[in-house]
Amino acid sequence: MKKFILLLMLFSFIENIVAQNEVTSTPVKGREKHIAGLQVDSIMLLDSMAQRLYPLINQLIRDLRIQNNSNIETQQNNEELKKENDRLKIVNSDLTGKLDTMYVQIAMTYLSLKYSPTRVKFALEMFDRIANEQVKTEYSWVNKMLKEYEKSMVEVKTVVQRAQNDAVRMEKPMKEMYADAYMNKIKEMSYYKMYYRGKSVIEYLDNEITKVLKLLDAHKNKYQNYTADFTEVINNLTFEDTTGTVQ
Repeated sequence: MKKFILLLMLFSFIENIVAQNEVTSTPVKGREKHIAGLQVDSIMLLDSMAQRLYPLINQLIRDLRIQNNSNIETQQNNEELKKENDRLKIVNSDLTGKLDTMYVQIAMTYLSLKYSPTRVKFALEMFDRIANEQVKTEYSWVNKMLKEYEKSMVEVKTVVQRAQNDAVRMEKPMKEMYADAYMNKIKEMSYYKMYYRGKSVIEYLDNEITKVLKLLDAHKNKYQNYTADFTEVINNLTFEDTTGTVQ
């Protein structure tokens, strides 16, 4: 009984953490740093506690089942043990459900943040720990997008870098031809054709692609002296890979 009371106290503490640090699947603009920093700490704390609680919960259920099956227990005691057993199963299920939700939400949030190998690796590890197979299947696109993130980031940056370095960009008589050519290159990218503005996307990448298309459109249609500059987008698409190499 003491173990059970302790377990309920710990679970109550976990519920408070979840309530205080709830993540939304669509982050509010300006909250990205809070989500990326504070929430990682919270999810790691929850995960650490869960790994310790699962064995305790399961052991208590086994102990109660053994006691419940014992011939020396009275019917009244058996009923009490059965109730405790049921309560523990509910605690276990609630804990698992809350953690699964947090794992999915933190992974979805990272798709709206600039690519980071460390962050994506962490999100993939969290996703692998989802216990509910139905949840895992329903959000399998999140797992897929996390795995596609680096490759897609490099693909987009390569095209944008070429657009920035192309000497034709500075030639006024070629503005329309230049803009059309790079709009087509953007639209020919694998990520654009398969995912851009679809149901399953890397939100951060979609936003950067939209910026590029708007810059190209402005380059083509604005007054004669306007020249598109992709420096900011290139910086937004630059990251260090796991070896420390700038991509």
